[in-house]
Parts: sequence; structure tokens; C-alpha cells
Amino acid sequence: METRRNVATYIVIRDTIEYNTFKPFDILSDMYRCLSIFLICLGATSTGAEFGRNQASVTTVLLKLGDTGPVGFKAILTARVEPKSAPQQTARAATGIKADMAVVMNEAARFVGNLYGDEWPSDSTVDFSLSDSYLPQDVPSSSLAFVVLLATLREGFELNDRCAVIGDMLLDGRTRDVGDINARLRGAYEGSCQYAAVPFANQRQVIDLMLTGERHIVWQMQIFSVAHARHAVQLVRTDHNEKLAASIDAFVKVQAYMKKHGGNVRGNQRIRKSLNEILTLAPNHLSARILLSEIQGELPKHLSLERTLAEFSALSWPYLALMAPDRQYQYDGNDTSDFNRITAELDELKYMAHPKLVTVIQRLIGYGEYIKLRSNRDEAALRRADAIRKELERLRNDPDIMELEWLRR
Repeated sequence: METRRNVATYIVIRDTIEYNTFKPFDILSDMYRCLSIFLICLGATSTGAEFGRNQASVTTVLLKLGDTGPVGFKAILTARVEPKSAPQQTARAATGIKADMAVVMNEAARFVGNLYGDEWPSDSTVDFSLSDSYLPQDVPSSSLAFVVLLATLREGFELNDRCAVIGDMLLDGRTRDVGDINARLRGAYEGSCQYAAVPFANQRQVIDLMLTGERHIVWQMQIFSVAHARHAVQLVRTDHNEKLAASIDAFVKVQAYMKKHGGNVRGNQRIRKSLNEILTLAPNHLSARILLSEIQGELPKHLSLERTLAEFSALSWPYLALMAPDRQYQYDGNDTSDFNRITAELDELKYMAHPKLVTVIQRLIGYGEYIKLRSNRDEAALRRADAIRKELERLRNDPDIMELEWLRR
């Protein structure tokens, strides 16, 4: 399948096609709540504790809206310790950070406050700044980055700026999955990151890269899954423990072999042994685990539900516009080459699509073939369109798909 670098995330399981929208935060309420939580969690009186360093930066990947959907881009989140100039001024959102990131700062502060307790310095203000603007709906993907920054300010360790920290988290530190993980990893790769930390629950979506012509991202970066915020901290700091450092060094040798042999590892017993050794050292080395699954013939044959929806959305919107109930658009036969291309790509998609979407893809292909020969307004075309709309409505109410929509809020 031809790789579409910027996969659209249209919500196509409706009668109209629109980008997923997000409910705005009550900005003032969230900001005051954020600052209050910082005050409670980090202490209102001086504890005598000191920061290990006064400034730190971490690499993360956020999303912006491209012509065909979300595009990942590398961003630098920076924290700076300043003397507290007001009693309530425990944290400030500075350059590039909008007020709706208050919820994320809130979660990071509560977790770090519980982690350090009375050992957290309370007589200073932490200023956060972002190297680039970001979309408000992309806020959750930076939760882990906030925790990493607060931890390094307290403990003073160095951070690897070539490691992208991606992911949301719960208040107990467990990571939670984020949407459009492949777009984020693509952004990390194009931003020259060597490593990436992704939520444990996003592992299945990362495997999709092996099926869509983006396999190089999996082996040219070292991608790790992290189940807890502390795992992200361990990965991004430069002083790795002995086992993690050994696993990274061993995978560098695998990368060198693959680069020399055009990325091919199939049937190579020496590489299989190396990958097993890497996973013994670091069981969460996702790149190694995926490559080992490939060698052993254990990769899934179908895309994840999320990636199938994204691919389907990117391809189907011209047909969905023609089958709108108001019959506003009529197929005039002038775009035959475009529709032939779309039909061919849909036909290719159906063989690797998640089973939940195979039926609607097949019906859409049939609809496209029909209107090219006749019309999108005759009775037969309308019956086909009605059947597709009913199938899309059924999918819209599917619990798994509803959860995926929630991930993008």
C-alpha cells in the first residue's frame, strides 16, 4: 500500500465528514485548580529541600493539523526554577504554553508531589515553556514529559535530548495510550530522535508501521514501551542502568547490520539471538520485540482498529460526500482517474483492514464501481448509499470505536 505520510483522522462514521472536535476547557477554572494543586502537593511552606538543577529540557512530540490530518512534530519542553515572587506562584506557564495545558500540569504535579512529599522544594517557582505552539486537543501526550522535567529538576540528572517522551498518564503514574501514535513516531523520526518512549497500551498501533511501508521507523529508532512514568524517567536520563545501557548498545549493532543489508533480517539466526538477548536485558524494548516477531513470523496480518479507521477516513471522504442525503454533489465522470486510484487503494486496504471495517470497505468499493458506470443519484445508488450509512452508524456505536474517538479528545 502506498504510504500516506499524513494520515487523516476524520470522523467518517457520521453523515457529514468533519475533523474530530474537542470540548474546550474552562480555562480560568483549570488554571486556578492547577496552581492550587501545585501549592497543595508541593508544599506551602519551605521544606528546606533544594533542587538538583535550575533548568532542564525534554523532547516530546505534539501534533498539528496538516492538509490531510494530524502531523507529528518534535517540540522541546523546558522548565526553569525561579525565586518565588508571590505566595501562590508555585508554577507558571510561560512561552508557548496555553492555559488549557493546566490539566496536564495538574496531573504531573500531583504525581511528583506524592512521589517526593516533603523532599520537594517549596520556596521556588517552576516556569514551563514550549519551543513551538501546539493544538489544545494534543495536551495529554505531554503528561509524561512534564513528569520527567519535574523529576530531573529535583534530582539533577542529565536528560538525553535525542529521546522523545510521548504519552499520557494516570494520577498513580501508570501510562495511558494516546491517539495517532504513528504520526507522533513519524514526527520523532523526522526530528532525528534516536529513541522514543511510548505508552505500553500503544504497542499494537506501533506494529502497524510494519504493515504500511514505514518499517524503517521501527528499526532506525529504538522504541521502548513504558507502563509507568518512572520507566520513562529511566529511559530518558543519560545515566542508564547497566542492563538498559547494554540493550541499547546491542541494538545499535542490530541497526548497523540492517543498514548494511537493506533492513532485511528474515531468517537470520544471529540477529534472532541478539534480539532475544536484548529483550532479556530490556523486556520493554519494543523495536527489538517487533523485529523478533517478524523473524518468527508472528506479526499480525491486520492493521489495528485505529489505523484502519485512519486509512479508511483518508480514502473514503470523496465517496461519502457523493452519498450525502441532501444529494448536493453529483458525480460527473470527470474524476475517473482519482476514483480509480481510491478504489484500488481501498481494495488493497481491505486485505489488511481490521475485521470490523472489512464489510463497509467492500460496500464502498462496490458503490464506487457502480457510480462510475451510472450515477450517484439513481435508486440503486441510493440503496447502496443507505446500506453504507447504516453500516457506518453501527460502527459509530461500537464501544471500541467510541473509545478511540475519546482518545483524540
